[in-house]
Amino acid sequence: MKNLYTWVAALLFVALTVSVTACTSASSAGTVTVVDRPDTHAVNANYMGYRAPLRPLNFIKLPVGSIRPEGWVRKFLELQRDGLTGHLGEISAWLEKDDNAWLTTGGDHGWEEVPYWLKGYSSLAYILNDPEMIEETKYWIEGVFASCQPDGYFGPVNERNGKRELWAQMIMLWCLQSYYEYSQDRRVIDLMTNYFKWQMTVPDDRLLEDFGENSRGGDNIISIYWLYSHTGDAFLLELAEKIHRNTADWTQSTS
Repeated sequence: MKNLYTWVAALLFVALTVSVTACTSASSAGTVTVVDRPDTHAVNANYMGYRAPLRPLNFIKLPVGSIRPEGWVRKFLELQRDGLTGHLGEISAWLEKDDNAWLTTGGDHGWEEVPYWLKGYSSLAYILNDPEMIEETKYWIEGVFASCQPDGYFGPVNERNGKRELWAQMIMLWCLQSYYEYSQDRRVIDLMTNYFKWQMTVPDDRLLEDFGENSRGGDNIISIYWLYSHTGDAFLLELAEKIHRNTADWTQSTS
């Protein structure tokens, strides 16, 4: 074990030396400028950022699947695919498809666990361009589309004291955004637009009342901003303010 630690330390030292040498060479070839944050005045012509009046993003998230990994990065993703992430559906009771809350009206399990898993599983499928995983992802995504209600609501109905708990939907929205980046399926835009219109109809005293969703309303807002940047629908900015005022105030001490 001691020899292993010595080998790792030596490897890190070599890597650090190479990095310092590279930085020194680069700095000698030009001028290094220190800035507080990246410049956001220029418009990125390749990837979509936030639409005005939202503040520009300092760093733009690249669409899932836009980069194809190689080398050791790809190897580790393949290990993840061949390991627990890729095979969780075969062993997890929460991902059992019979009577699943995302596939069956009134289903008794998986309302939260499915999107937690699908968020990573689907991105792995798109990045590796794995046909079998993409097909499995599509099965669940089609279940989400099939769950849409006439009033715009989608997914499992999970109520506490007569108030709908929306945390599972927040996670699934992220899955849908990744799916849209991969497929450009217009149904994602329609689903999200209708769902956010439904959220606008929910009174403040019945919105984000459960502890989990109340603490995580920012996840909902990020999806609202994502959709606004695609569509420009003005009501989404009003909804973002509504979600914000019903989300836990993290600036206030609870002690």
